[in-house]
Amino acid sequence: MCGKLDAIVNLRSKSCTCKVFHIEKLPCIHAIAAAGKAQPQNTGELLYSMCSQYYTSEYWLLAYAETIYPVPPNSQWTDIPEDILAIQVIAPPEDKTIGRPRTNRIASKGEFLKKQYNCGACG
Repeated sequence: MCGKLDAIVNLRSKSCTCKVFHIEKLPCIHAIAAAGKAQPQNTGELLYSMCSQYYTSEYWLLAYAETIYPVPPNSQWTDIPEDILAIQVIAPPEDKTIGRPRTNRIASKGEFLKKQYNCGACG
């Protein structure tokens, strides 16, 4: 969810100013509301047509139609080129931050942490 109340939706180009519709290829809350206003009697049909074809059951079946074989253990690998065997993979250097590590968590977008104030005399 984008958290914005106002957005401009174009149902023909399947776009919205919140960018959720474009990124996820699924109608955002603004597009759903616009579809309900545009065609109240066929809203469900319109919503399905706005979803990407990648979410259809046919695409899911095609994705898993072929057998996916697991990678065998190293001992069963054959015909590995020498130039591949010569490459050494080195772990990246650790980036140590200076100072005391953070103990409080950072609130996520749209979340507000309430501060609790106590009485100084009685706590």
